[in-house]
Order: sequence, then C-alpha cells, then structure tokens
Amino acid sequence: MIWDISFERECVELKRLAPAGYHIGLHIKDTTPLHRLLGYPASWAAHYTAQAYALRDPVVA
Repeated sequence: MIWDISFERECVELKRLAPAGYHIGLHIKDTTPLHRLLGYPASWAAHYTAQAYALRDPVVA
C-alpha cells in the first residue's frame, strides 16, 4: 500500500467537507491540544477562546 498524503490537499478536502469551518485537535492534554488545525475565521476562533466555550461545548465533551 502506498500512502499519498499531502497536507495542502487534505486541507482543501476539509474545507469542502466543512465549509463553515473545522477545528482538529491532536494529543489533547488538560483541554489543550499539542497540535491543532483551525478552519474557522480568526475572529470566531478568538471569540470562542476568549469566552472559554470549550468548557461547555458538547462536541468537546
């Protein structure tokens, strides 16, 4: 099996699948991901973080 993974191609596919945005967190410890990929507008990501929505977001739970 040959894996043909391109970060740029995967980001294009994520944008197609989730046009409103996405947030992928990897290696999460104490609610903070070591790596994360955001597809939301910067203004929404800043608002979400400032309001600490992750503490009550059912998707995070």
